[in-house]
Amino acid sequence: MGLNLLDSIGLGSVSNSARVLRTLWRTAKPNLEASEEMKTINGTKIFVRDVGSVEAPVIIAVHGGPGGSHLGMLPLERLAPDFRIIFYDQRGTGKSDRHNVSAMDQFGLEALSLERNVEDIEELRKIIGRDKVSMIGHSNGGALATFMRPNTRTTLIS
Repeated sequence: MGLNLLDSIGLGSVSNSARVLRTLWRTAKPNLEASEEMKTINGTKIFVRDVGSVEAPVIIAVHGGPGGSHLGMLPLERLAPDFRIIFYDQRGTGKSDRHNVSAMDQFGLEALSLERNVEDIEELRKIIGRDKVSMIGHSNGGALATFMRPNTRTTLIS
């Protein structure tokens, strides 16, 4: 798959994640089965939606925020069945567990830190059983994806 992910899906001229999502939104949606479940990742219950064939190359969709959810990334489902798309809600967002934090609680704020969010993506990659994955990150999700270890990514679209 390499660096030609967008070329392989006919979007080689699209330059960023927002344009990828807008372009996919206008295409026909395939009729695919999807699974949704809560997975415990680094001590937090994280909502995960898995669409596409288990054997297909994996794309992890990293939503924007802070405070967003996977819903804005759903147009990526149109990439299945050629790809297995993993959506998730970051800790403290969407359907994932909330953390009671305040500006005065440094430990609580640590639960929502950049490092914790990156660790969650890494653990999710391990749970789905892949050494390398492609990632599409929108807004802050693109920033989180760039902090993943480069040897665990085949492609990054941010």
